[in-house]
Amino acid sequence: MIWLIILSVGMGVLYLNQKMDDLPQGIQWVLAITILLVLFSLMQFFSLLTHICPIWLLLGLISFYGVQLWRGRAKIGAMNFRMPSQVGIFGLILLGLSVNAYQKHVFPWGGWDAIAIWNQHAKFLTDDRHWTLMFEKSLSSSHPDYPLFLPSLIAFGWSAMDKIHFIVPMLLGVLPLLGIITLLYFSTENRLLGIFASFAILLDSGFIDQAASQYADTWMSFFIILGIHLIIHLRNKSINPVLVGFLLSASSWVKNEGLIFYILAAIAVIFDNRHNRKEIVRFLLGSLPIITTLILFKLIWTPPNDMVAESDLSLINKLMSLERYQLIILFAIKTVKSGFVLIPGMMLVGLVYIKKWSKKVTTSVVLLAVLLSIYFGIYLVTPKDLTWHLETSFYRLMHQAYPSILLCFVLLLEHNLGSPRDHSIS
Repeated sequence: MIWLIILSVGMGVLYLNQKMDDLPQGIQWVLAITILLVLFSLMQFFSLLTHICPIWLLLGLISFYGVQLWRGRAKIGAMNFRMPSQVGIFGLILLGLSVNAYQKHVFPWGGWDAIAIWNQHAKFLTDDRHWTLMFEKSLSSSHPDYPLFLPSLIAFGWSAMDKIHFIVPMLLGVLPLLGIITLLYFSTENRLLGIFASFAILLDSGFIDQAASQYADTWMSFFIILGIHLIIHLRNKSINPVLVGFLLSASSWVKNEGLIFYILAAIAVIFDNRHNRKEIVRFLLGSLPIITTLILFKLIWTPPNDMVAESDLSLINKLMSLERYQLIILFAIKTVKSGFVLIPGMMLVGLVYIKKWSKKVTTSVVLLAVLLSIYFGIYLVTPKDLTWHLETSFYRLMHQAYPSILLCFVLLLEHNLGSPRDHSIS
């Protein structure tokens, strides 16, 4: 099965790159591989529901790619396979540095949440007869309501190996880090800014350590920055809106807060295409497979989210409590100062150099601001102890948003400093 996976990846990348051939090659690879990983995750989940071995679903995917590649064989024959440019070679060097930084922090099975949540769920998802036992009340502390992108992907790897081994989650843990670095590097025409953004992540030991923990938060971080990239370049590149819908909706299959991001991103896409109903319909059709899967998962199997189940009637009192606002704001400032020191620096540089705001990047900045505001609101009304809730999750939420904040900053800086790309993100 491993060889079939390799074959499907090769064929899938070749086919999907035809659909995005005017994008930078690094971005093409990121989008194509991401689509395949999401498909592998869905395959594993639906193999449990249908009791069909994943290998048959994989063969069906390979057959589809084979037919499409055969139909487009003339285009493939005309493709110009060139040696990597200097830009591409430096991008590969950055990816090598990313792997090196990751391996210095990573260890088998990852951090506590990787062991207790993501890998535990994955073990259930390798058993098509007993996988629903993961929803037992005795396992409520493992958050069985969490979406299944990462555990399904891990289980898919274990099924391919026919063995449960730590190497699968360890290898999957480096992929979102590589994707983030690639997006930061190739999203700008000004390569110095791309290098700056990439090294801002590579030299951030806290960010790398969090990625090496093998939690789903780095995957969430990747899907948010991928979504921001797609929104910014929605009209500038011929990206199929069906693929945009599929990729944006994938965030909802990663973590619960991913659904919030998808809704905000969908609003941005629909508003941008408000005069083009066909594009909106195609976007929504692309979102349908994952959103439908998520709805079925939530309605049929999962217990209520603990935040909902434990909610009480004191919401008004919480919303009126100035102490809660103060505690959240002070904790946020403390976290940013200690863990995300570049954010205050970006704000200061922005005040000096950023005078012109491109429409697309402004939309993304507003989207991120609303997303963080919603997180803020959740803390206000949380039924959990507020201090405990902040200490256990706020850093990870910032970890999710930080690369996208960095991307918006370098694009705005590029727009103001002047580059061939100014017109493309206006």
